Amino acid sequence: MKKYILAIAFYGVSVLALASTTDFLVKPTGNYKVSVKEFLWQNSEICPDYFYSEADSWFYQDNQLHCHIVDTYIYYPTTAVSNNYDSYWAKNIVELNHDIKDNIIESKNISAAYKVKQMMSEQKSYVISQQEVAIGQFPVLVFQPGLGFNSYNYLNFISSLVSHGYIVVAIDSAYNQNIIESYGTLGLHIPQSYNGKMSSSSAAAVVATKKSNLTLALSDYKFVLNKLKTDNALRMLTSHMNFSKIGGFGHSLGSTSLYINSMESSNLLKGYVSLDIGSSNDLPIHVYNPLIPTLFLRAANDGEFGKTLDTKNQFNLRKNQYLALMTPFESNTSYSTHRSFTDVSTTYYGNSLINLWYHIYDQPDINLAEFMYSNNIHGQDLSASINQYLLVFFDNYLKNIKNINLEKCRRLNHNSVLYCGPTVVQ
Repeated sequence: MKKYILAIAFYGVSVLALASTTDFLVKPTGNYKVSVKEFLWQNSEICPDYFYSEADSWFYQDNQLHCHIVDTYIYYPTTAVSNNYDSYWAKNIVELNHDIKDNIIESKNISAAYKVKQMMSEQKSYVISQQEVAIGQFPVLVFQPGLGFNSYNYLNFISSLVSHGYIVVAIDSAYNQNIIESYGTLGLHIPQSYNGKMSSSSAAAVVATKKSNLTLALSDYKFVLNKLKTDNALRMLTSHMNFSKIGGFGHSLGSTSLYINSMESSNLLKGYVSLDIGSSNDLPIHVYNPLIPTLFLRAANDGEFGKTLDTKNQFNLRKNQYLALMTPFESNTSYSTHRSFTDVSTTYYGNSLINLWYHIYDQPDINLAEFMYSNNIHGQDLSASINQYLLVFFDNYLKNIKNINLEKCRRLNHNSVLYCGPTVVQ
């Protein structure tokens, strides 16, 4: 848990009890239920993983070449009647078990740790594992998370899209995300930072063109797509995937990976959405020139988060390209922040579990205003607004379901300011 609560996403509390076990998540609005299957693969293009060290050898016992590990979650529509939803914190429960077993949690806190485990098990997601896939073929959306966050920290968005008839293939890259298995956790490889702020040299190392966090994400995107298309063992799932209709969305570093892949001549993406691509911190200005239908969802504090230098982003938009600043007014820079494009914006607020979780590691209560860079986050409303943009955009470019507001460049909700190409936005 200590790895999760201190996690950052680069470039990319009340103590009231919850009324319901899923109240801290945004309820999916589509007709399908959501199921998932997890696959732990080895990316043979990176052997050994260039962040591998002998200290990690215990995790690679069945991977003698120390190839890079890819933890892939395939979320898909189901018509299952079951309401036996998975715990939202399922992976964190596994890690908590590790920390109890390995005496990382001190004996004085063991009783509280078991209470935290119980609370975790009671707080449910809207996902039911290992159900049958709904009949039909569905568009495919590749998702890549921000550095330090796992794909299952974005279920507000993933579950919504799947409920509306999409298959989401979510990619966690070893050393960019924690890989939590029954036998232990393979941790992160992230340059030193303070609450998300990195030096320009550290930021440059993350996005370097060779042997960086970014190159891991870039390679894993290609590896997973190829795996889905060529591995017959996956046919029970891939036979339901419409590979002529592939989109992508990502947060922070994951968004950067998808953006770069979308620029290549071999690009398969029909549309791409950025969940706050993040703040430039390694160059004076980052200029984005997308080539495919694109929607940049931008945090209201984009000009502030993570920056140790006077830097900025510039978005050169063409036709079929959009930028939505997630705030009711441009002057309101606290309405959304970089980390509010994760489930933290709903799962940490009003949830008595969170501070108890901190306490078993002898950490003080979380300062959410500091962690989120704002004391004005309304996670349920914001996440619902983000979901509206995601669904309208992908329905338009992958399902050919037109939306008059998008065509007329009218914002989809009152929590956003919309810009449409051709234009330049800074």
